[in-house]
Amino acid sequence: MKQINLSKLPEITRGRFDRIRVFSDFLELAAIRISIKFDPVHYALRNEQAKKINEAYTEAEHTEMCGYFGELFRQIQRNINAGICEDILSRVFHESGFAHNGQDQSPPDLARLVGRLSMSSDFKIPEKGFITLDEPSCGSGSLVLAFAEAMTAKNFNYCDQLVVRATDIDSKCVHMAYIQLSLYGIPAVIIRGETLSLKEYSRWYTPMYILGNWVWKCPFNLTGGRSVDDEQLKRMTDPMYNTIRQIQNL
Repeated sequence: MKQINLSKLPEITRGRFDRIRVFSDFLELAAIRISIKFDPVHYALRNEQAKKINEAYTEAEHTEMCGYFGELFRQIQRNINAGICEDILSRVFHESGFAHNGQDQSPPDLARLVGRLSMSSDFKIPEKGFITLDEPSCGSGSLVLAFAEAMTAKNFNYCDQLVVRATDIDSKCVHMAYIQLSLYGIPAVIIRGETLSLKEYSRWYTPMYILGNWVWKCPFNLTGGRSVDDEQLKRMTDPMYNTIRQIQNL
């Protein structure tokens, strides 16, 4: 099968919409497409948002978007088989000239170096069975992906031995990080928020975070205390817990 050039994605409307709008809509739709398959907490709101975005595009344009998402999925699958966690979307973002306001891509070689340096030669998984990684300005997730790749090189399994909290204020970055961490199988909560002021606007649970029941083992919150979304996720995925909470609230 011929590989599709993802850098051509912003051109699908042939100038009808700005290229950055097309790319942003693609990111949001792809993120929602993943989220609504696994996340019952945000299903209704995100499904409605996807409908609104889709209304702006023709059937042919929507088909093209799906084709690009399929190509992204295939490229990531090939990377996983090769033990690589490449930041594909950041490359497309910068090649398309969308970086602004001081946004800089972490060079892939530098990101991989940081990932390797983060793991000492005698690195071990703690007794609790996993490590946590906090990325307060995650961008597209390049440093998280580099760390996951370094874990793979040392024969650790990031799918069940790593859990991540990644935060960014830019919605495009949040969507890029969420898409890629989801497709690479990394348990993570990606938060759109402000790290310094501890303000949270939305959160995105990757499929592996939900499927691995990480909300019980390692909940994340910017503001301290319990997250309302986390509490909803517990109640919607654990009938016994939901029953207990209902009784307690009587």
